Amino acid sequence: KVRLLREQLAGRREALARSQADGHDLEMQKQDMNLEMTQLHKTSGNFTDKLKHSAETDNLQYSTIESLGGAIRKLEHETEVLTVGLHEAERIGEFLNKEHSLMRQQVEGVYQGSLRDWAAEVLRLKTAVEIQRYNDESSHWRTVAQDAERDLRSEVVQVQRRCEEAERSLKQKLAKLEAEL
Repeated sequence: KVRLLREQLAGRREALARSQADGHDLEMQKQDMNLEMTQLHKTSGNFTDKLKHSAETDNLQYSTIESLGGAIRKLEHETEVLTVGLHEAERIGEFLNKEHSLMRQQVEGVYQGSLRDWAAEVLRLKTAVEIQRYNDESSHWRTVAQDAERDLRSEVVQVQRRCEEAERSLKQKLAKLEAEL
């Protein structure tokens, strides 16, 4: 009986030694995992900081692009106004040349009609120039409105694409970070 008890005691000591070794191994694995978890948290923080920096840079670039776009639109508008003014000046110049020619004809006695006919002709020329100016201006602003509508649609599509790309990129980064954790 004593021998059997000694064998059992020796077996229990061996089992205790194995359990203590396993416990020590588990404690080492726990420490390794805690260290790895700490490193993952640091990495996650770094990725978060990089993501914030990227978002701030994107916002800065977007505001710069918007500012430049506004300046371009202002310059385009000023160019349009100058172009309309130039066309109007050309029309007035044409009218004045024709009026001058009619006056010269009247003064030189070359004009074939009466003074009333001459005045009617001058008024007709002036009216024709005004009608043409209004038609040109109307056509110009119709074209401007169509261009603005087309540009606006294009900008909306571009903004939608950028938003979708940014959202897709952020979702990918989030999924990657979640996978790392």
